Amino acid sequence: MAIIVPNTASSITANGCIVGSENVWAWIGLRTAGASGSATFYTTTACTSGCELMSIALSPHQVTMFGPYNSPCGLYVTGITTASALAWLKRG
Repeated sequence: MAIIVPNTASSITANGCIVGSENVWAWIGLRTAGASGSATFYTTTACTSGCELMSIALSPHQVTMFGPYNSPCGLYVTGITTASALAWLKRG
């Protein structure tokens, strides 16, 4: 059994598509600083109802990661409040 390891990462503070996340293994997460924060991830290129993958909410000074996921349409993140959304991808 092969072990899947990410080889690229992004920290995202604005709503939008996670570039290069189509048809690749992806881990998603959230990092907060001095305040609670949240974000919602979708398995499409927009915040489309019915395509929600996961909403994450954390207390201050926390980090969490989930995955891997593989979406043929890629991933989209929105609702980022007082946090940074995280994306690790396995490309190539």
